Amino acid sequence: MGGCCVMWWLGERCFGEEPVCQTHYHCGGIGRVDSQVPVHLRERVLFYSQAEIDHHQAWPSKAGKLIHEPVYISIDKDVLRKQDAITDWSNGDMTLMQLQAVLRIIYAHEKVIGIDITGECSATLDYFSELEDAEINNEANEELLRMILEENHP
Repeated sequence: MGGCCVMWWLGERCFGEEPVCQTHYHCGGIGRVDSQVPVHLRERVLFYSQAEIDHHQAWPSKAGKLIHEPVYISIDKDVLRKQDAITDWSNGDMTLMQLQAVLRIIYAHEKVIGIDITGECSATLDYFSELEDAEINNEANEELLRMILEENHP
């Protein structure tokens, strides 16, 4: 159920007594997690299914009409397929290219004030497997950071 921990952490941070943000957008998660959001927060948490992202409908059809404030992006790499990132959670099926496309749309339409990337894998006893996993994750991190730098410094 990729992204739930981050979503709950953001829920407490974003929607507490002194809210950091007004709306949380959950993109590309595995399965339906909207029913797990507390009832009093459901109108402030918007979900984008993998199907919407696959068909490039997500951002222009929903968020582009709704956002009127600066955007902070939190990327949890567990939405990515195993070929693009190895995480401690079950992986999604979004490709790194799809994630970059969504990010470019967000950068083109919104004022991005910050970004973080999470979703590394934990250390294991299998050193060689750990090296392979780290190499895959480092490649994803480098690609995402390169794109973010390009968007911030055109």
